[in-house]
Amino acid sequence: MAHRELISTYFKDDIYGSRAEVYRITESTVGLPSSFSIAYFNSNDAMLRTKHFTNSTLDSIEDKAENWALGE
Repeated sequence: MAHRELISTYFKDDIYGSRAEVYRITESTVGLPSSFSIAYFNSNDAMLRTKHFTNSTLDSIEDKAENWALGE
């Protein structure tokens, strides 16, 4: 079973109030490395999509979420 930990949230400066949340996913099996995901939400708190990343650093995942929020 995996555990999800919210790491950071990036808000889009738009009329919709969209946001991206970065999560660390830790498997319950000892010794497995953590992976990350970004969950994208609209202003109604409806999840639009989730992207999962393995073999990536937290910094690179947060950059992706921030770039999305900035519209890049």
